Amino acid sequence: MNQEINTNIPQPETQPPQPQLTQRLAKLNPFKGLKLPPVPAIKKFAVILVIVLLILLILAVVLPVLLRMINTQTRPTPVQSSPTPSPLSNIPSVPSPYADDEEIAALQKSLEEFEAGLEGINFREETLRPPSLDWNITF
Repeated sequence: MNQEINTNIPQPETQPPQPQLTQRLAKLNPFKGLKLPPVPAIKKFAVILVIVLLILLILAVVLPVLLRMINTQTRPTPVQSSPTPSPLSNIPSVPSPYADDEEIAALQKSLEEFEAGLEGINFREETLRPPSLDWNITF
């Protein structure tokens, strides 16, 4: 009952890169003339940059808090005062020269009579009623 399983699966062959191909790729390198500093110098610059940014971040957070504390200590607190009324001046009023005029008195009397007449009139019309509407509408 032992059957042998065929494990002879063909494997892809790996070939080393051709020397001509690597030479062509080297000619196409856009960074060929770029001079980079050595790796330790880049690491040193990155560490210094991170430290400077952290110091600036700490100053950006701590400095406003310190300024608020200093301003509240040196600034006097304003005194809340209630508003005061302006003093009344007893200036005697001068009556109008038309206060005793007969024509003005007659005009005022006729206006009072007209207002009394308007108050006595009933403007409500009892005989006018809106028509009753038929609410039973079907479509």
